[in-house]
Amino acid sequence: MYRGYKISIDGSLFIEQEKTGMYFPQMVDVDKSEYYEDLGRSLFADVVNQANDSLLEYISEDGFLEGDAIQDAWFPKLKGKFDVFISHSHNDEDLAFAFAGWLNKKFKLRCFLDKYVWNSADGLIRKLDDLCRRPEKKGYDYKDRNMTTSQVHAMLTAAIMQEIDDCDALFLLNTPEAVNVIDEVHEYTLSPWIFLEIGFSKLVEKKWNNKTRQKLATYSVTAEATEMLMELDTSHLTDLNDDELQDWLDVWLEQINEMKYEETHRWGRKPKELDPLIILDGQHKLPSKGPEALYD
Repeated sequence: MYRGYKISIDGSLFIEQEKTGMYFPQMVDVDKSEYYEDLGRSLFADVVNQANDSLLEYISEDGFLEGDAIQDAWFPKLKGKFDVFISHSHNDEDLAFAFAGWLNKKFKLRCFLDKYVWNSADGLIRKLDDLCRRPEKKGYDYKDRNMTTSQVHAMLTAAIMQEIDDCDALFLLNTPEAVNVIDEVHEYTLSPWIFLEIGFSKLVEKKWNNKTRQKLATYSVTAEATEMLMELDTSHLTDLNDDELQDWLDVWLEQINEMKYEETHRWGRKPKELDPLIILDGQHKLPSKGPEALYD
């Protein structure tokens, strides 16, 4: 991962001008959030669940569960398949899909949304719970059940870290569902997974993967005693709003339109979709120097 961003979207990002009328056409603003949401959902429509319904296939001859095989089935390694990691609250599912659709439509970026790429960790935990059932006790073995839950969370944690490290950028959807603001300095989250993703994004080695691309709130007290509020450090993420995301798109389109065949032929490279965003950031320089920095 090279850079992380905190995205604040108020909806204007999905407002676009379109022509209306046949004889006296005029440009009108159209809310295309549903269009981008549907597009985002379609990107994950062909994801096939590779995990078997039964865990019996993952039990070795010695009677042990084969953890590596389970991890590969539920949370397979996807190196090189995605460009950006979208960290979000699952309560913001519609927005996450819409943003993924917008990024894919405008930049052809491949977005990673864990819930819609991997199998359900909670579903795997429930299957393992069944193995911990003790009929004679009319319940579960508490120690075994806690151990299997820890193992699943460790598998998912490792998979998330690998995917963040592999992607070029991380985008945190900054909404009240994901980030709880107590004051101007302190932010918190109720999601242990957002806490993990943002924390790891601060520690991961900053690098440019140089992939060859063909295309390039309000604090509230909850009554749920099981929820845990954790301080969220987002100081390393660059804030972006709708206007700044639109600036990124404008610069990208300008580069594409002004690019000359001679330049492409001479350097033999293609522009990278995330380059203009990093340049607009103004805080970090690209790894390479000169005109070549804008080419793949």
